[in-house]
Parts: sequence; C-alpha cells; structure tokens
Amino acid sequence: MKNIQCLLKHLGYILGLGAIPIFILASSAVAGQSESIAGCYYDFVITGSVGDNKPRPAFSTLELTPIGKDQYKFSLTVVGGNFHTCGGEGIVIVKKRGKNPVLEMLRDEQEEAERGLEPCQVRIRFTRDKVMIEGNNGECREYFGCGMRVDYTDANFLRKNKRPKCADEP
Repeated sequence: MKNIQCLLKHLGYILGLGAIPIFILASSAVAGQSESIAGCYYDFVITGSVGDNKPRPAFSTLELTPIGKDQYKFSLTVVGGNFHTCGGEGIVIVKKRGKNPVLEMLRDEQEEAERGLEPCQVRIRFTRDKVMIEGNNGECREYFGCGMRVDYTDANFLRKNKRPKCADEP
C-alpha cells in the first residue's frame, strides 16, 4: 500500500496535481476493497437445559481461517434446544468473490465412504448483513453429527458480530 501511495504521490507532482488529491484517490481505492471474511462469527442463543428448562445463554460460532489463495479452513459449532449441538470442520473454497462471497466445502470422499455417509454439499453464503450456512440437509446433519434439536443451518451469523478469532465468549 505504501508503494502505491508513493507512486501516486509522485505521479500527482508530475501531473501538477500535488499530493492531496492523489492521497484521497489512494484512500478511496483502499476503502473500495472488500472486507476480509476471515475471522470468527458469533450467534447469541438462548436455550433451555434438560431438567429445569431455565433459559441459559450460549454461542454458536463459525470460524474461517485462511490457508491459501481462495481457501479457508472452517470450524462450525451450532447450539440448539436443550444444548444439543451440531458441528464440524473442513475446507471451503471461494466460488464467488466480491462483497457477498460464496464458499463451498471440499468434500472428503474417503471419510464419507469410511463412515458410510451420503455426499454432503455445504455452502457458506454472505449477504449484506448475514453469513448463512446452506446444504443438502439430511446428508449434512449426519456428517456434522447434529443432535435432535439442532441443525447446522440454524445459526444466524451477523457480519457485524465478527471477531479476529473464536474464544470461549465474544
């Protein structure tokens, strides 16, 4: 970025524009870049527990860690009724770039065969405000080991609820 600003500054002086307009141009170019999707997305959940059924807070999480160009490791934990959980991890690749990217899971065909699972197709789709998990439900519920009162698509991750890394609590 500094090299680009320096180059634009010198270009501005050569063209007689000075440094100010060029720095404004450089700043707007940086602001126009799409945000990084890497990080941890949280969904605050209120759920009851077995026994007293009193409402208790919990957090569903989706963590995306870059591992290469257009590839991310994902880790997903979704909490549902009676603290039933659904979760797993894998590798996703970027299928669509831009402000609202779409990522698709690379399937582990060997693991699916060893566990006797049908193919699970997962998509992580970003909208303006949300991050949504989509897929072919029956196969993926088994793949992610979902409990009876939860589904891996239940989480409502908001883009504004992103942190650099997942922790015990946001």
